[in-house]
Amino acid sequence: MKDLFSMVPNKLLSSLGAEARQGSGDVRRPLSRGPGRFRRLAFLILMLYLPGSLSGCALFRRTIEQACDPQRVLDTLDQRSDRLTSFVGQGEVVLNSFGTEHRAKIFIALLKPGYIMLKLFAPSGTPLMVFLVRNGVLSSYDFQEKLITEEKLNDGVIRLDVGVEIPITQFVAACTGNIEPIDFDQISCRRREREDLTSLVLRFGILKERVQYIRLGSRDLRAESVELRRDGKIESSVSFTYPKGAKKTLIPKTVFIELPRVPASIRIKYDQTSINAKLLPEHFRVDVPRGWRIEDDSS
Repeated sequence: MKDLFSMVPNKLLSSLGAEARQGSGDVRRPLSRGPGRFRRLAFLILMLYLPGSLSGCALFRRTIEQACDPQRVLDTLDQRSDRLTSFVGQGEVVLNSFGTEHRAKIFIALLKPGYIMLKLFAPSGTPLMVFLVRNGVLSSYDFQEKLITEEKLNDGVIRLDVGVEIPITQFVAACTGNIEPIDFDQISCRRREREDLTSLVLRFGILKERVQYIRLGSRDLRAESVELRRDGKIESSVSFTYPKGAKKTLIPKTVFIELPRVPASIRIKYDQTSINAKLLPEHFRVDVPRGWRIEDDSS
């Protein structure tokens, strides 16, 4: 079989005193009824009128938030994920860790349920790493160390550099523009119509609270960004950009992942993508020469 994977304005304050002191002593006299008084009265009326009239002006607009149905948003995310049965993408990945930049070519393939292949090549085309998921097991192939490591998928992380680890399921979801909501015991949803933005916030636990902030376009609920915090500190964040003029496109053109605690960042820019292509489980295999070492932690 042919190997398909070879490649508000400021407030105005006015002291318009209602009475003034004239002469000496404690005798107070009312203000004169001359033209100046009417000018001050007109100014006061104008100040009361302006805030309301300017609210329609773009410079004085306030962001209006409305509550929305969080379950509808979750259902839409699930349906979108279900519609994606397979995915193939290739392009460039830039890893920045501890101030050092690494560039590589990336190839990723997904077949639901349960098959993932991620290949990393040097700019020259030399294979560096392959991550393969089959039968609930994550196998990592290190072409420099000639080492194969196997572990359970639930515990599986991909190691892109020393100290740079990310769960492969989270990484693949980001690469395909999908969002994996965390388990939650509190949820809220707000919509900003003028900004075409819907924000979903999921919270779990009290001690060591995890909070996930999801931002989506209000019209089609296309993912814009997702941020995960633990104990108030950002653990990871992902942002997406899409091809210009393609409003209905759900697969991102670029994916930017930040891991502040490392610190590290990963930027993926696709050259080609394809969704729901005809893939078979047999395509998800790696042939390696003899003599490689195997470390099995999957049991």
